[in-house]
Amino acid sequence: MLELALLSIPIMLIAALIISVSMRYRLEVMKLEAAREDKALAELRQQIEQMRETGVQYDLALEQTLQRLEDRLQQLEERLAQLEQQRSTHTVG
Repeated sequence: MLELALLSIPIMLIAALIISVSMRYRLEVMKLEAAREDKALAELRQQIEQMRETGVQYDLALEQTLQRLEDRLQQLEERLAQLEQQRSTHTVG
C-alpha cells in the first residue's frame, strides 16, 4: 500500500505539471485571439470613421452641387423673365 502511495505522488505531480502547461498554453492562445480581435475591432472602427468622413464629403459635395443648380435655375428664371418682358415691350410698342 505504501508503495502504491509512493508511486501515485510522482504520477500526480506529472499530471499537475501537464495540466499546468496545458492551462498556460490555453491562456496564451486566448491572449493571442484577444489581441487579434482587438486589432480587428480597431480596423473596423477605422473603417467606420473613414466611411463617416466619406459620407460627410459626399454630403458637402451634394450640397454644393445642389446650390449651383439652384443658382443656375435662378439665373435662367431671371433671364426668362427679362426675355418675356422684352417680348411684351416689343409686342405692345
